[in-house]
Formats: sequence, C-alpha cells, structure tokens
Amino acid sequence: MPRLRAAATDLESVEVKSAAGGFPDSVLKSISAFSNGRGGLLIFGLSDADFLPVPIDAAKLAADLASACSDDLEPTVRPAIGICDVEATQWLRPASRRRATSTGPVTSVRRV
Repeated sequence: MPRLRAAATDLESVEVKSAAGGFPDSVLKSISAFSNGRGGLLIFGLSDADFLPVPIDAAKLAADLASACSDDLEPTVRPAIGICDVEATQWLRPASRRRATSTGPVTSVRRV
C-alpha cells in the first residue's frame, strides 16, 4: 500500500477497487486484462481516491468474484482469493491467474 499511496494511482500489476457498494462491474475487465498479460493483484476494500480502507463484506465479495470468474469469463479464470486484515479493516486480494489449459485470450461475456 505504501507504493500505491506514493504513486497516488493504480500500478501496472496492482489495481484497487473500493467495492464499498458491492461487487464492482469493472472487475471482470480488470481480471481479463491481468489474465491476458503477466497477471496482477486486484485489491477490494481500499478507496480509489486515497487508498485508505473502506468497509466491505469481504466474504460476499469473495463468493461473487469466484462466481463471476467462473460464469462470466471465457475461458474460465480461477483466481487465488485471500481475505486480509489491514489497518483494522478487512480487504480482499484476488490474484488473477489464467487457467493453464486456456489457449486463447480471456474475454468478458458478462451482461452489464
């Protein structure tokens, strides 16, 4: 987080989503981009503006993310998902990894 705060923006391989209002629609595009590149870290529960913790329902977001990656991406993406306590607030850090058997690019097919 110090690198994010110092840069005052997302980094090439790290993207932050507040997710205070629930599962963000833009997540699948981020997962797709990470999956088609070198991978990356997507963090839920930090403010997009100042990278300070915001309250989230980490367990629900984890379940929603796993379902969306399974149901709404082609080919299916199976991210490693962890829930961490940071500065007395829970946040979710799914690390995107493309399925080893995938041969083509990952594209989002979710209806928005």
